Amino acid sequence: VLMGEWVTLPSVKQLVNAPADRCFSIFTCDGYTRWPEWSPWLTEVTTEPGEEEAISRWFLTAKGFGISWLARNAEVEEGKLIRWESISGVRQGGSCSFTAIAPQSTELCLELRFETPAAIALLFSGPWLREYVKGRLQADMERFAVIAEREHREAQGDQDDGPSDPGIDEPASQDAVRKPLRQRLSGLRDRFRRSE
Repeated sequence: VLMGEWVTLPSVKQLVNAPADRCFSIFTCDGYTRWPEWSPWLTEVTTEPGEEEAISRWFLTAKGFGISWLARNAEVEEGKLIRWESISGVRQGGSCSFTAIAPQSTELCLELRFETPAAIALLFSGPWLREYVKGRLQADMERFAVIAEREHREAQGDQDDGPSDPGIDEPASQDAVRKPLRQRLSGLRDRFRRSE
């Protein structure tokens, strides 16, 4: 069997306005089954039943060509790092770190590598293909950020968008303050006119 060469893709970083533990939870949810939501490269990710360790099956389709592989977690630091590697099919692996920049802000760093025939590996030595793939991965991470931030806002009850308590009517309370002021100003104008 001819062995290929390993290609390491450029790392991709993405800032997400959500806590690290929430980003980690969405990223790894149900054995990565949510990945197709932000990665159009993937058609499906499923989990293998009856396995002692977490095994996931990945399906990728590009230009009408489909491939699949099985992967397992190689390293897990809850809320901080996940690293995986394939155990059958396409030989590949990757990792994603979750660095808390602030309580509500996280930087994700995604790294991927895979084995490919030497001729294709040679193509990846040029900048144009590497930058193209990096751009696609960056777009995936941006879509992930949109999903994570939306779900974080929903979990927080949209507190940043204004009062979530239906019993608090901010415009009405402001009007309750302004109405007496308007009445006092009106009374002052009437007094001024009478003095003239």
